[in-house]
Formats: sequence, C-alpha cells, structure tokens
Amino acid sequence: MAIRKIIYNSHFQISLFGLFSLLFILQGVDTEKYLLLSIPLLTVAFCLMLFRPSLILFLFICTFYIGDSLITRKMISVLAADIAFFILCAAFFSKLFTKGDLSFRLSDTKWKAAVTLLIFFIVSAFSVLLNVQKKEGIDILISLWYMFNLLQIFAVFLIFSHEKIAASREQYINLVLLLSVIEGAAALLQYFQTGDNSINTLRTITGTFSTHHAILGSMMVFPLALCIYRSTASRHLLGKIFYLSGGVLSFYIVVISGSRSSIVGIIASIVIWLFFGFSVTKKYLISIMVVGVVATVLFLFSPLRRLVIDTIKNSETSMLDISSYQRLIIWKEAFHQFAEASPLNKLFGIGIGNYYTMTYSFQMIEGFNWVSGAHNNYIHVLIETGIVGFFVFIFFFGFILAALWRRSTNDRLCRVLFYATLAFCFSGLTQETFWFQPAFCRFWMVYTTFLGICLSDHGRTTSLGDL
Repeated sequence: MAIRKIIYNSHFQISLFGLFSLLFILQGVDTEKYLLLSIPLLTVAFCLMLFRPSLILFLFICTFYIGDSLITRKMISVLAADIAFFILCAAFFSKLFTKGDLSFRLSDTKWKAAVTLLIFFIVSAFSVLLNVQKKEGIDILISLWYMFNLLQIFAVFLIFSHEKIAASREQYINLVLLLSVIEGAAALLQYFQTGDNSINTLRTITGTFSTHHAILGSMMVFPLALCIYRSTASRHLLGKIFYLSGGVLSFYIVVISGSRSSIVGIIASIVIWLFFGFSVTKKYLISIMVVGVVATVLFLFSPLRRLVIDTIKNSETSMLDISSYQRLIIWKEAFHQFAEASPLNKLFGIGIGNYYTMTYSFQMIEGFNWVSGAHNNYIHVLIETGIVGFFVFIFFFGFILAALWRRSTNDRLCRVLFYATLAFCFSGLTQETFWFQPAFCRFWMVYTTFLGICLSDHGRTTSLGDL
C-alpha cells in the first residue's frame, strides 16, 4: 500500500521522469549521437499521451536541457525542444489533454503581451518580405526558420498562460531545480577537469549546452532566481539556508561558465534591487551584509577574480582581452552599416536572421569579414528588424517589466522574475540573450514558459491530477 502511494505520488513521478530524461541526455551527449535523443523522446511522449498526457508539459521543460542541436545547418538549429513543441501542441489541442476546455480567459496584461509578440512577428515577417529579392535561398530559409521560432514563443506563452497549466507552477519549479542540480554537477565536473581558471578554459565549461558557454550562464540564472524565491517563501530557517546555498551554487556555476555577460546582468540586477529596496531596517542591512560577504568570498576564492583580470588585462599586459575588444569593433561597424542603409532598411531592417549576411569592411578573423551576430541583443534587433522592430521589442520588455513589478507586491515569483528579467536585459548588452541563433538555442522559449506561468492568476494550487 505504501509503495503504491509513492508510485502514484505526482512529485515522485516528476522526479523520476526528470532523471529518466537526463539519463538519455547524458548518454546522447557522451556518445555524440544526438539524433538518437529524439527516439526515447518520442517513445516517452507517445506513452504519456496514452496514459498521463499532463506530464508532456514536464517532458517539454526537460528538453530545454538537451542543449546540443539535433540538426545544425548554417544558422538553423533544430533542438529536442522543437520536437517536443509539436508533441505539446498536439496534446494541448486534444480532448485527452484539456478535456475539451480550450478557453484561455487571458487577463488584460496577458492579452497585451500576446498582442505585442504578434506585432513583433508581423514586423519581422515584413522585414523578410522586404529583403527577399536580395537574399539567396539559404538566407530565406533561415529567416523562415526564425519566423517559426517566433511563432513557437507566441504559442508557448499562450499554452503556459492557460489557467489549468499555470496552476501547477510549483511543480515546474521543482523540475527546473532538479534539472539544474544535475546540470550544475556536469559543469563542475568539466571545471575540475580543466585545471585552469583562465577565460579561455572557462569557455569549455558548457554543461550539456556544448554549443556555447554563455547559454549555461544564462540558464543557471533561473535556478538562482528560483532558489531566492523558495528561500523567501520558506518558513523554516533550514529551508532558507538550503535554498540560499542553492542560489550561491547557481551563481558559482554562472562564474565557472565564463559567461561575463550573465555575471554583469546579475550584478546590475542586484544593484537595482538594493536601490529599490533601500530602507534603514535590520532586514535590509543584514541582506546587504550577506550579499557583500558572499560577493567578496566568490571574488577572492573563485575564478571570478581571474575572469575580471582576463577581461581587462591593462594592469598586467597593457592590453584588452580580444573577446571584449572585438565586441567594440563589431558594434562600431554595425552602427556604420545602419547609417549607410536605405531608409526602408533603417525602418524594417535587413531581415530577421540575416545579420550574418552583412559584409564588414575588414576581417574579424583571417578569412572572415562577417560575424554571426552583433554580440548585443538591441543592436542585433535594430539591424535585422529596423527601427520599427526595435521599438516593438523594447516595448515588449518594458511592458513585461512593468507588469511583473505591479504583481510583485502579491507574488514573490513575479518579483524574482522581474529581477531575473533585468539581469537578462543587461546581459543582452553584450550578447544576444533573447534571440534564436544556435549559440543560444531556445533560451527565449524557457523564459516565455515562466512568463506565461507568472502572468497567470495567483493562489492556484491545482494538483497534477487535475490537469
């Protein structure tokens, strides 16, 4: 009877499911047979659709951590998350999954966010049509793939905004924390194998996201934020200590990933939090002391100190880190290209996904006078979708930040997502955090999943069985 109770417990099933999925992830990455990952994925999905369709949501979240592309062709990257997306849509629009209830009943905030996303899609589509005659076949195909990615974002936001789905957000948090623990373990294993703390070796620490080290840094911001959420929600001292320790460990993984953009974003977010929360109270002063002590220890006894030295080497070698210097050159040339563009291209860009088609006036690396991206989310959006797309993009995140801030007084999760969003927006100053290049996989999809959950009604505790 006790065993039956454990087996049918939803938390046990989620944990078992997460570990089962990660077993295939690690095996696939270890053998470098990434296409084989789709076979267990589809098998599990088929069984779930027959016996427990609601768990397809958790399958979908698990696929975010299968970081390698199943298929990569130039700037097109197909991930396990793309396969899971079709399964998710098929399940969601079936009576098995929703019991015939497809009414969204979106709040005014969610409707405005969804409409803004849709407008950005329309502007991006127009940018593609405007440049279709100037592009080769592969360039058009890449643009169409990016357009499909935008539709995915829109659909994921709507699906996870559904009341029944958003009601189980605590269980999604459990799953993300579980996956992040194993992701962090993989990163730590890679770190101890490198034996060096230089920026060049830290770039090899990617966890399961072997495409680029920055995606690991960005992804670990989620467990950092969720651990802070859980620590503030916990009523027990041990619980607070446990989750705060998890938050520190998550930040440590960001540091050893060598993702300087994510570190800058987190620091900027903390500074804004200290500014917004300023008050001479015991709790506030203790919080500052804790942040200060942790920051000092991490700086002195972690790769963070070496990371700073490697970024700005003036004190030792009178030179700047080449990666940082290249960004300055990339930004300068991007603005030059924009200034020389036609009025239509200024307004609507060169076409979504086509930054790499721009020919620079010099060679960044021998034989290459082009780059995959602007290494700045905002410049990248400006170049590809023009002034119109840029302002829609900025409006979307401005609207989201305002909505999360309004809800933060009654919802701790909205508060931590507000500061996480600030961190992502600041990290976007030096990388394409919210875009679709293979280097950043489907990070925007992960963010949109939690955004849909956070902007839903509060106080819902529906169990998994009710989904």
